Amino acid sequence: MTLFQVVAQGRHGYPQPEDGFDKATYTDCCLRCGIHGSQIVPFRLKRSLRVEHSGFLQLNWVFDAFFIQQDVASDLAAAGFSGISFGPVLDHRSGVELGNRVQLVISTIIACAETSQLPAVTCRPGNEEARFALLAGRKRYTPETPYCGTVNHHQPKSPAVDRGALEKTPAAPDLFQTAEWFGSGGEAHRLTLCRERFAELVRQRGWRGIEFRTVKG
Repeated sequence: MTLFQVVAQGRHGYPQPEDGFDKATYTDCCLRCGIHGSQIVPFRLKRSLRVEHSGFLQLNWVFDAFFIQQDVASDLAAAGFSGISFGPVLDHRSGVELGNRVQLVISTIIACAETSQLPAVTCRPGNEEARFALLAGRKRYTPETPYCGTVNHHQPKSPAVDRGALEKTPAAPDLFQTAEWFGSGGEAHRLTLCRERFAELVRQRGWRGIEFRTVKG
């Protein structure tokens, strides 16, 4: 089974409201590191966000969610890819569903990422990055905000998976995400992985906005 990591070619705009979107969108959200539970409401975007040339769109601050054009969603549905569904995206000011974008919802989470060679970042006081002055990331919390204790890892340049872990689960769908978290500075996210046939269709259609990195293992 050939796997690829799905990576955004760029990021555009911000989820709304910028101050508090995470707590409004997810359960069990840690404001310090960014890990979160299930998504409970649709994302809200500014209607003025226009990226017509990109079939796939990713927002700043949200590195494990993708928003796609309606015609792309239709083609993906027709191709019968497993592990995905489509959800609405709302205009922030009016609450009306946007007509030009839907969310590509990836429902399967599998513990499979190889992290043994990656630096760890624990959400706790005085963690592994405490000696560095982190300039990146969002610090939209008070000093009293609790730590969650979750371990993240630095983003891998060459992603790898444990094939044995994949074999212990039901057959991995065409798209899925890792149970492991990556990133630092409040931007924890899961890796999005896909099978080869998804990557092939994206390339055949010439859809813009994402690229693929070969996954080792």
